[in-house]
Amino acid sequence: MAILLRSLLLLVPGLLALSAFAASGEVRVIDPWVQEAPPNAKVLAAYLEINNSGAKTQIVTAVGSPAFERVEIHRTIADRNMAGMELLKELTILPNSSIYMKPGGLHFMLIGARKRLRAGDMVPLNLTLKDGNTLAVSATVRAAKPGERPADHAKHGNHAH
Repeated sequence: MAILLRSLLLLVPGLLALSAFAASGEVRVIDPWVQEAPPNAKVLAAYLEINNSGAKTQIVTAVGSPAFERVEIHRTIADRNMAGMELLKELTILPNSSIYMKPGGLHFMLIGARKRLRAGDMVPLNLTLKDGNTLAVSATVRAAKPGERPADHAKHGNHAH
């Protein structure tokens, strides 16, 4: 029993390290996270960096998560002092470059939360690439920093594109 417990204690840090970094060939996902939202929130957003260290363009064509009914690729846009969301069909990562998904810009819209997520929870995400590879990622739910409000994604679930 003691050996099993020690083995588990050694395994957990390795699994946590993998949650912050996932790779498939030349494409890496770095620092995936989701901001904790109010208890009744059904729509959240995931942020991360996608790095393509290869010589050919990589394209993310789909994203999914068992923790949500669906996941969409969005970009925040500003038009005449109004912010809105644009649904994207795919994400293109040029050779030897990164795209940064962050609040106020690109993000994965997580729609229809199946349960309340709290700081420290892990959200599984599956990114499908055009070449057929899939990246399995675990995003950490983070608490909002003092004075920081969670992003308001409440209206995103029923918008037209």
